[in-house]
Formats: sequence, structure tokens, C-alpha cells
Amino acid sequence: MQENNFDSTVLDEMCFEAQRAQEEGNIEIAIDLFSRLAEIWGEVEGLRGSKAMVMRGFLGRALTDGRRYEAAETVLAELLIDRESILGPDHEQTFVTRGNLARAIAFGGRPEEGIHITRMLLADRERIYGADDPRTLNSRGQIAEFYASAGDNTKAAALFGELLADRERVLGPTHWDTERTSQNFIIASAQANPNSETIGALRELVDERVAYYGLSDPQVITQYALLAELIAFSLGDPLAGLGMLTVVVAERTKLFGPGSPPTLSARRSRARCLILIGQFDDAVSELEDSCVFADEESIATDLVGLGLRMDLVWARMARLDAYIEESVGEEFDDDEYDWATVELWQAWSDWISVEEGSRWLEPEHGLRRETLRIQEEYGFNQEIEGDGAESNVG
Repeated sequence: MQENNFDSTVLDEMCFEAQRAQEEGNIEIAIDLFSRLAEIWGEVEGLRGSKAMVMRGFLGRALTDGRRYEAAETVLAELLIDRESILGPDHEQTFVTRGNLARAIAFGGRPEEGIHITRMLLADRERIYGADDPRTLNSRGQIAEFYASAGDNTKAAALFGELLADRERVLGPTHWDTERTSQNFIIASAQANPNSETIGALRELVDERVAYYGLSDPQVITQYALLAELIAFSLGDPLAGLGMLTVVVAERTKLFGPGSPPTLSARRSRARCLILIGQFDDAVSELEDSCVFADEESIATDLVGLGLRMDLVWARMARLDAYIEESVGEEFDDDEYDWATVELWQAWSDWISVEEGSRWLEPEHGLRRETLRIQEEYGFNQEIEGDGAESNVG
């Protein structure tokens, strides 16, 4: 494309539209627009042109938000090479790209690697800008965020607490970055030590944000979903959590569509509530439908897809256990025995898929720990030979 064949104003408007779509949670739209913008600017000024590199950075971040971690890592790693070559290793845009690459790696299942990259970035920012510079503080926040994504909420809460004190000192209590860190501290504290006090603080935060922004705000509905999960699984009230998560599923379906990762994550949590209150048939149906959506959306091997499959195994085994417990002292007729055998082998087959898909996760990742718990609980670490399913059912 020649420079006289395009209007840069139109491209600027496309960029604004893409950024707005990303903020509103319409990630696929953002990815499509940023992809087109990166291609257009690449044709105009070359892939290493200033505008083209900015769009490549936006695209990498959007791909991460869209859970396309491998693609995001590829885009950002290539961009980092170009940034370092043209701008130098200590330029702020190079630092930004390093941070975004770390984010794609950490959220993609390798949090320790992401934390290591960000710790090196933190040291470089401290060296150049000083410990109290907002950019340095941002790197500290990212490290805490990665610990939270890996399931280490105790470490995350401690880091967010230290960062909050420094941001209040440097930026003041009403600065947006300070308020964001305060929210993250409340959330991580509730997850690290869920009790009436920490969950009560989270409830106050969520109620305040719902009243101000409404449940249709993507960030608010995320916090509302977390509150529902803590009420269901930590405070032991799955029935209350089920009602709240039904609202989350409805809102996310309207915002993102029925097969989007946020919607499927909420459906997974709702299914877990159904398991806990003994509605196993409904839980299995919910998870089976969700797995179909995950396949259709090509996220079957992503963290969301793995979580759905893992819980489908749990739901099948919980349903089977309940059936066996109710049938103690009774003889199975052939139909009942056939159903139980099929249920066991289906769960075993599903487990193989989960195990294969989760091997790329680091051992400390929260989902990996969950798969190991399910494995130990149901003995999936032992091979079934011949007609061994009979002894499990009997």
C-alpha cells in the first residue's frame, strides 16, 4: 500500500474502536482490528516502523486478553527483538513489550517464567527510574498479579499490601493506581484467607461497584463472580453461590456470547455448585454443553477447556459414587451395572484428555494442583487393566 492511498485518520479511528472493544471485553473484535492495523501499517512503513510496532504491541496484548497465549507470545517475542534492535534495551517501549511478553507467558501457564522476566524488568526500571516511579511500581503490581494467577494468593496478598502502602505514599489514596491496588489487595486477601471478614470486605467492594457501574461492566461482573465463588466454596453456601453465578452466566452471555471463555468459566463454577448440592445430572449436562462450546471456540486445550474437562470427570465420578452409596446392600441389575461401567470408563477417558492437556502447566499452577487432587481422590494414577472397572463399581 502506498502512503497516498490511505487516510491515517481512518486508521486512528480504527485503533480507537479496537481499544474501546478491548476495554468493553469484545476481545475478538479488538484482535481482528489490531491485526488489520498491524498489517496495513506494516505495508505502509514496514514491520519495524513506529506505527506498525505500536499496533503489533496492541495486538499481542489483545491476544493475551483473548487467551490466545501462544500466538501472543510469538507476536510479542518478535516485537521485543525489533524494539531492542531499534530503540535499545533500556527504552521504555522495550520495557513495556517485555512486561507484555511476561504477561502472555505467565497467564499461558508458566507463571514462574513470567515472574522471573518481570523481576529482571523491575530491577532495570529501578536502576533507570528509581524505586518510587509509577512504572517501577507497575512492575511490582504485575509480579503480584502473576502469583495470584498461579493460585498463590497468600504471596499475592502480601505483595499487593506492600505495593498499596507505597502507592498511597507516592500517589495518594485517591489515585486510580492506588485504588486498583486496593481492590487487588482486597480480592487476593479474600482468596488467600477466606473468612467472614475478608469476604465481607470483598462484598462491600463489589456492592459499591455494582451500584456505581452496574453488572454489565466486565470488571464488575468478574468481581461479582469471584464473590459468588467464595460464598459457594469457601463459606460453604453453594446454593447462594448458584443463584449469583446464574446471574453471572446471563450477564456474560449477553456481553461476550455463550461460548466465550468468561461465560464458560462461570458455567464451570455453576456446575461445581450443582455437584456440591447433589444435582449431579444437571452438573454433568452443564459441563458437557460447555465442553462442546469450548471445542467450537477452539479453546478446548486452553485453561478454560481443561478446567471444564477436569470438572466433568469430577461430576461423573461424584454421580457414580452417589449411585453406589445409595445402592449399598442392593444388587445391580444389568442395566444399572452397564450404566455404572460406562460412567467409569467415560470418566477415565475424559481424564486422559485432561492429563495430556495439562502437562504443559507448571506444577505450582492452580489448575495443575487441582488436577492432581482429582487424580489422587479417584485413583486415576493407577492403571485399569482388563475388566478392572467391575471392582471399582462393586
